[in-house]
Amino acid sequence: MQTHKRPRTRAACMRTTLALAVLQASNALAQSATLEPVLITADPLDRNLLDLQRPVSVLRGDALLLREATNLGDTLGRELGVQSSAYGPGAGRPIIRGMDSARVRITESGLGVADVSGASPDHRVAADTLNARQVEVLRGSATLLYGSGAIGGLVNIVSERVPRLRASVFGAQATLRASTAERERAGAVDLNGPLGTAASWRIEGFKQRTSDYDLAAPLRDAAGDVIAADRLPNSQTDTQSAALGASWFGPQGRRIGVAVQRYESDYGIPNPEEPVTIELRRDRYELHGDHAVAFGPFTGLRSKFAYTDYKHTEFEPSGEAGATFTNRGLEGRVELPHAALAGWRGVVGVQLSQNSTRGAGEGELPKVEAQQAALFVVEERSFGRVRAEFGARVEREAYDVKESYADGTRAPSRDFSLFTLSAGAGWRFAPAWEATLTLTAGQRAPAVEELYFVGAHPATFAYEVGDPNLKKEQSTNLDLGLRYVEGPWRAQANVFVNRVRNYIYGFFDGTTTDLLDDNGNVEETFSNLFFTQADAQLRGGEAELAYGERTGVQARLWGDTVRARLTSGDNRDGNLPRISPSRLGLDLGWRADAWSATLFVTRVFKQDKVSSFDLRDGVPESATPAYTRVDFGLAWRLPVPSVSAPLTLFVQGRNLTDEDIRVHTSFLKDIAPPPGRSVVVGFRAAI
Repeated sequence: MQTHKRPRTRAACMRTTLALAVLQASNALAQSATLEPVLITADPLDRNLLDLQRPVSVLRGDALLLREATNLGDTLGRELGVQSSAYGPGAGRPIIRGMDSARVRITESGLGVADVSGASPDHRVAADTLNARQVEVLRGSATLLYGSGAIGGLVNIVSERVPRLRASVFGAQATLRASTAERERAGAVDLNGPLGTAASWRIEGFKQRTSDYDLAAPLRDAAGDVIAADRLPNSQTDTQSAALGASWFGPQGRRIGVAVQRYESDYGIPNPEEPVTIELRRDRYELHGDHAVAFGPFTGLRSKFAYTDYKHTEFEPSGEAGATFTNRGLEGRVELPHAALAGWRGVVGVQLSQNSTRGAGEGELPKVEAQQAALFVVEERSFGRVRAEFGARVEREAYDVKESYADGTRAPSRDFSLFTLSAGAGWRFAPAWEATLTLTAGQRAPAVEELYFVGAHPATFAYEVGDPNLKKEQSTNLDLGLRYVEGPWRAQANVFVNRVRNYIYGFFDGTTTDLLDDNGNVEETFSNLFFTQADAQLRGGEAELAYGERTGVQARLWGDTVRARLTSGDNRDGNLPRISPSRLGLDLGWRADAWSATLFVTRVFKQDKVSSFDLRDGVPESATPAYTRVDFGLAWRLPVPSVSAPLTLFVQGRNLTDEDIRVHTSFLKDIAPPPGRSVVVGFRAAI
């Protein structure tokens, strides 16, 4: 057993939120369940949802409003292949096909969010969807386009802060909503208009607050004693954002735009043993530029740059500041679409970034400066009924360690040369049918926290020990898909196999570390979590069938599953911990001209494929029981004189059966279940 002296700080906690309306249930159902031709901005070839061969989901408009929750993971939690890390209402990161943290990249309009949410499940994603145009989810490897941090998938929040189109008249939209279980009060506003004859401006912002939420049943500890009778302590959130942007438009598709945003979130971590709160602040500055005039072999140029200054501080119940994480990041991306060459059309791109990350408190993450430089190319061509695509990316990531640990030792700096190759094809073998096949071989550099973090991390109940000698991961992902689009019917199915060499994972080995106070007494004991490597395989599938006309019955049947295990090393054939359980969902609705209603039923099956080697407090991971969740939405659209857009009033029921739910992917599954029954009411108005 190791002993370490504990600094006079504590850990921290957080709370979070997201909020804004649920609405137009049937419109939302139609948009989310079908494969309509929506432009995917994360794709450099400007393809729509029906043209992409890799599995993609899009939430936009009423569908996005209907799904918005208090964190990004919960907002996307009903998308195919996506679940949430569910670390209380303030922090929930998307998990895609069983992969999370450093393997799922979160971007805003194609540029990294530049927070530290990948370092720990209690860290909030420093971006929300309340003012977003749409959210895009790329399932499977997106390393070709967005680097090694997207080896498991990509979530791209499409922001309108930098105006894309010239506004001719003033426009505004406002949304308000409130809920019962969470005591939520939320509002968002978007304003935009012309600035002279060649420019447009935009102002946007939101404010959302929740209180400790209602529980479906009294919360008990392992001994059966009641921890919380009616509400979950320290589950409150308070989040707000304000942004200002403008774009100038020139002839022949020229545009230059800028934006600045201030984002703040204070939220609680509902951990009875360590009820800390987290104060998060992020400032972001963006510069976008387009040049649609051909030059040389290229048909134009698209560029975007962002500088982000991020900081969060974790506060103990006494108000004393504990751990502090900072990240200052600069990222740029330039894409050059080229003219057709022998029938091939494509894009050449460059991506550059630099980040300075540091963490101090009970655990240590010495200051590390990370640099990334990448060159990529994507090409596609049609051969009759077959569409072929290939791409390649070369990337270099370097970590320069600038500080020593408290004991005077210094970890080695590292650099990695990474390569990605992808090839795919889509075959339209019948008018309404297409089969797709995509093979991607990609590599991932270890994340900063996997290499260098050492120390206590109360959020995960662990004393975490990084390994500065970790090797890069090498992933081979095969994705086979089938989809059907005909009239009101939509269907899609995907199966995948992802084999990863040198898969990096953290596991509890059964040993512990004591933290001592200034008098040498044991103040706290943590289970040791070590980062290590072995080969792994993840396989699974997802499918959905949807039906819906403009009016009348709307229906969607969907499901997904993933299986993840190690295939080498001391824990060979062992299940990876906290893997997403299988799910089956049914959405039934009716849409009329002035109203719509939808019933959502989701069955989450028992997860008993648990890890036997993950020994937290000497106890292996436990199975999580199945549950059925029922939600309902009802909306009325009321015409307003002299206004083109109707006023929409909505009511939503969440967890109508008051189910006592446990989320298997969460470190807090036994002490922070989701809220009980809740009613949401609100309205949206636009001019």
